Amino acid sequence: MEIQSAEAHWIQRAYEEAKENIQRKHQHGTGICSVFILDTSESKAGEGVRQLKTAFLDILNEYESLHLDDNIAVIGCGKEVKFLHYFSNNYSSIKKCLGHTAVIHPLYIRARVVVISDGNPTGLDMSSSMETSETTTDTENVASNLLERFPNEAITESVVRREYLDYDIGREETVNQVCEILNEREVYRDEVDFAEHNYKERYSDMPCVGTRVRRGCHWNYENQDNLGVGTVIGHSERIGWLHVEWDNGSRILHQFGHDGIKEKYDIRVCDEPRHIPENQQIANGCLVRKGPDWRWGNQNGSEDSIGTVYRIIPTGEVYVRWPNGNKSNYRFGYKDSYDLIMCDPRDPEVAASYRLQLKIHKQSAKGGFP
Repeated sequence: MEIQSAEAHWIQRAYEEAKENIQRKHQHGTGICSVFILDTSESKAGEGVRQLKTAFLDILNEYESLHLDDNIAVIGCGKEVKFLHYFSNNYSSIKKCLGHTAVIHPLYIRARVVVISDGNPTGLDMSSSMETSETTTDTENVASNLLERFPNEAITESVVRREYLDYDIGREETVNQVCEILNEREVYRDEVDFAEHNYKERYSDMPCVGTRVRRGCHWNYENQDNLGVGTVIGHSERIGWLHVEWDNGSRILHQFGHDGIKEKYDIRVCDEPRHIPENQQIANGCLVRKGPDWRWGNQNGSEDSIGTVYRIIPTGEVYVRWPNGNKSNYRFGYKDSYDLIMCDPRDPEVAASYRLQLKIHKQSAKGGFP
């Protein structure tokens, strides 16, 4: 790519990411904006990545201990350059992502940029690198798919072998290569690294976020679900796949429909709203109504509309999908404010109202409701 076209590409990319940052409703502070650019290239694989992550987390811990109110964004810079988290002062939520000048109200604030790298660039001509090697494409694809499908689960050798059966390349050498890649990438599989884009709805013919599910006719995941119920929390960028959080806490990527190669149904939609869990204020799959601090007009559709929680932010924020298809984030404990109240699905009135609403709105969300 020529220098001029490359420059135009990154200017356009910066413009698009700036718009995305403005559209999000992240919690913001009044301090300066700092951008962390983390080197995730192949030269830092293994111990280098662990050191990078330790340093970054130490810095965030320092921000929290000093009660700073700065906004931080993080960019991952390696085989793929992308925003992993936009500007926010919610340090417990921050993973990796963004940079440039931030706009807050009418004020322009110059961003402070922090780069964490080993100083060794991965060149375009380094054919031996995993980032450009054609000989490791299959291995990387399988490892990447496994990490996406099991974001916070231990991936055993038997799981790797089972995945390779689908690719018809079950050689011992390649299985070992995948296991090595997974061991090196283990540092990326923390709960906080579940990326923002995984919570999006992308396909109208897939179950919508908040839909309750059980294992389906093509289930092949041992007992990862504890024979229980889960909640759809997002659609994968891979066609035919979606993210499910099971009530036991496991998050797994499952196939639902045709992915361009084959048609499988790892899960099936069920009508089992989540009961309010013990020792938790709220959980994904729980039912909610507007609460005492509600100030969002008719966003929920009606006065007694019942929505489903599909994402929880530890600082007192939850994301809800309403039967009319609207989705947004709401306060549930943030600064002692509650936009929502919990609904007990065992209450006959709640159960009847919930099912009636689903029936009314089902036409507008194909495949999206129990």
